[in-house]
Parts: sequence; structure tokens; C-alpha cells
Amino acid sequence: MQKIIFISSTSIYGKNLGAVDENFKACLETTGSPVLFKTEEYLKNKFSRLTILRPGGLYGNKRHPAFFLAGKTGIKTGNELLHLAHLEDCISAILKVVEMEVWGEDFNVVSDLRIQKKIYYQNICQKLGLV
Repeated sequence: MQKIIFISSTSIYGKNLGAVDENFKACLETTGSPVLFKTEEYLKNKFSRLTILRPGGLYGNKRHPAFFLAGKTGIKTGNELLHLAHLEDCISAILKVVEMEVWGEDFNVVSDLRIQKKIYYQNICQKLGLV
């Protein structure tokens, strides 16, 4: 029987939902990504040994979400809490799923840093020399 790890995204939950964990069920009406939502649903119906990992904004190895925000103005999500996932943490999560044989589960992969996006991104952009 096939074992599948699908790397999804926390964007499946949508915006302005408050605290969300793995028990929260995303729905098509509020998802931040209808295509991703439908893909997850398709895979869940097709494979019984499917584990879904949902990382937040991926950073590490010269990749950082700050580069996508540099120079932008009028961003309306600055008061939301940050949801980032380091590349190494994502790799570790994948390896743990395989090592521990954890199938049929959903996991959010995000740091536990509790800080508003505007505070974090202003600081990191300054450190990276970005506008």
C-alpha cells in the first residue's frame, strides 16, 4: 500500500480565523487556496496512508518571505501573527513522519514565535537591507 506525504500550506485555512490547529477543518468557502483545498480533498479520498504537512512561510537557504514583501506598501495583514517554517524544520518533519510511520494525519509546521508580522518584517527587512 502506498505511503504519501503531501506538502501543502497553512494558506489552506484562509484569513481572519483566529487560532487554528490540526483539528481545525478547512472549508472551500473560507480557504485561502481553493485549488490546494480541492487537491487535499482528492488525495484524502484516494489514499488512506496520506500524511499532510502544512508549513507556514518557508525560509532558509537564502529564501525568506521578506524578499517578496520588500518595497510593497499598504499591506493589510501587519497585525496578524507570524507563521513561518524553517526549511530544516520542514525536512525534519518529513523525516519524522517516515521514521515514526505516522500516516493518515495532518500537521502544521510553523515556528512558535508569537510576534506581529509588521514588527517582524520591519526588523528583518532592516537587517537584510531591504526597503
